[in-house]
Parts: sequence; C-alpha cells; structure tokens
Amino acid sequence: GHDKIVPYLRFKYESPIPQYDICVHFRNTDKHNDINVVLDKVRHLWKPTQTIYLATDDRSAISSFKAAFADSVCCSDPPLPRASGGGIHHASAKELATFGKTKENLNWEMIKDVLILRDAKTFIPCSNSSFSWLVMAMRVFKQQVGAILSVSKEPPNIVD
Repeated sequence: GHDKIVPYLRFKYESPIPQYDICVHFRNTDKHNDINVVLDKVRHLWKPTQTIYLATDDRSAISSFKAAFADSVCCSDPPLPRASGGGIHHASAKELATFGKTKENLNWEMIKDVLILRDAKTFIPCSNSSFSWLVMAMRVFKQQVGAILSVSKEPPNIVD
C-alpha cells in the first residue's frame, strides 16, 4: 500500500542511487558458485580507479573481494550468518529479529541492491539466481525505455 511505497520514493528521489563501475551479484549459500571464477572476471575488467559494488549473501565473498580489490569494494549490509545455511530470504521473522532485522528491512535492502546493480556500468550476474535475472531484465528494459524517449544511453554491459 501507500505506506510501503513512500519510503521507496524518498530513497529514490532524495538520495541518488550510487554509481559503480563494476557491480557483481554473487550468491553462495543455497545456490553455490565459485568465487575464483567471479574474481577472475572482475580482475579482467577492473582498473585501479574503478569502484566495485558487491551484492552477496556470502560473508566470505566480501573478505575475498576486499583482499583482492581493497578499498575499491563496497557492499550493502553484510549478510547475516545463518546456522542452517541457505539464503537469508528464507529466514524466519524470529531469526531475523535476533539480528535486529525484519523482512521489510531485507526487502528494502534488496530493492536498493537491484537499483544499484541495474544502473552499473558493468554487471556480472550470478547465472543460477533469479535475482540476477531480474537485474538483467531491468537493465535491458531501462535501455529500451531510454531509446524510446530518445535519451542517450550506453548499451548494458553484462559479462557472462
């Protein structure tokens, strides 16, 4: 309802969405991926003056990225450790409360991540995640809308 959309509109119009050169979605809890493959893709593209945004559910991925790219890496709130493993979106309200979070907090963090990844100059998706598929679709849609409105947009750069 209206009470849910107002905070989004405030975020969107009062705070510009941060821009990053390379954005990465890396999922590695209930859907496993190889961090070394992703790090190699980023190393191939990255220049020391570029910024990297990491959206992940894997705390160790944050450490790996910071070890490889130091202060060039930024990420949203660190993912919460889950005793059961699995994606944080499967956590119960009780489990989230132990970390001072709610499902609504997670939803807003997800929306922020989607918008940041959508607007990145280069996006490296996680091929086995519907979250990455959503971001890729939004990147293409944004380009198509820009073309329709005759707004100059660079084509989305999605690295497989």
